[in-house]
Amino acid sequence: MSRSSSAEVASGLPSPPGTPTLKPTNPYYLNAVLTAKRHEPPPPFGGLYRAKQVPFLPTSTHVDPLEWCISHPPTPGTTSTEDIHTFTITGIIRTGDNCGAQVVHIDSDLIAKIYDPVYYEYHGSSTTQRQVDISVAADSEYSRETAAYVELKDSDAQGTIMPKYYGSWTTTVSHRVGDGAVEREVRMILLESVPGIQMIYLDPGGLTKEERENIMMKLIEADYDLRHLGIEHNDVAPRNVIISRASSYINPKLRVTLIDYGSSYVSRILWGEAPLWCRHNPAFDWVTAEQWSSWGWLPYDEEERIDWVWSVWGDGRDGKYIKVERDPDNPHGGPEEPNFVDSEEEGRSDVLEPVALDQPPILETADEDTSEVHAMQF
Repeated sequence: MSRSSSAEVASGLPSPPGTPTLKPTNPYYLNAVLTAKRHEPPPPFGGLYRAKQVPFLPTSTHVDPLEWCISHPPTPGTTSTEDIHTFTITGIIRTGDNCGAQVVHIDSDLIAKIYDPVYYEYHGSSTTQRQVDISVAADSEYSRETAAYVELKDSDAQGTIMPKYYGSWTTTVSHRVGDGAVEREVRMILLESVPGIQMIYLDPGGLTKEERENIMMKLIEADYDLRHLGIEHNDVAPRNVIISRASSYINPKLRVTLIDYGSSYVSRILWGEAPLWCRHNPAFDWVTAEQWSSWGWLPYDEEERIDWVWSVWGDGRDGKYIKVERDPDNPHGGPEEPNFVDSEEEGRSDVLEPVALDQPPILETADEDTSEVHAMQF
């Protein structure tokens, strides 16, 4: 069963009241005990998975978060009645209102990322006060992130450039409503607790040029290695990068890990085929990384940034990437585009259309860039 629109009430409980009320006490506190059952989510949707999107609510709708989430529970998926895990919250990474998924440490030395829609942001755009369906938004992020981890569950990428994945789960939280209590299901995933510091908390100006370059080389190659494995992260930013402190920042074996795959997509699912090898070189995207220059991680001067990218990856790094030639007509210093005629002869096409998943379309949707609330960690 799946929701075909935000107006469909998924249970016999009442629709949201006309006037919002206070949010309930956050159930993800220190020493709280939660019991979770293993859960298989629905196919990924939202963003580039265009068959189903996160919808805006009708303009006149005033949402009470708890009532809305009770009457609009998560898409069912498949829940195991045998694989059950009980854990205790031992530390708080990020919880609270309007910050999306709740992120906590648990007693098995793992991270629990909990997609509780009650704590998602309602307004899908900074330019409008229209509200998004928070239940669908949480479902979308859960389905997309899980799809990325499942795609690479047998890959060496896990435990190196992405966290190790310990499955998707569903738990039940209880809230006092009037004189009684109401329970609702909430989805979650368990992940490796990656040691290190988030990049957003590092001052690039306090590092040497060699340290910045080594960190950026590791990050850029993590991004492109994931692409080659079929995962487009789609939100590479300092808040979504953890840098190991176990070694020097100039160590060639420095671990740099990309986290938060709630905006990602899987090439095999979206396009129906693997990524194009003929574009497997960071120069195709990172010569235009002006934002990273403004953050102080890449040279501020455009030509200096472009020259650095070409000096590292232009020759293909000993065969790890394809060798590319600079396009003299490209105003941004990018490579010559590959000959897609050759790709078609190998059974590949330069024009890829998204694969339609078996889900009903929702026509009016929140903006992709703002409907997601990205985790500061995981």
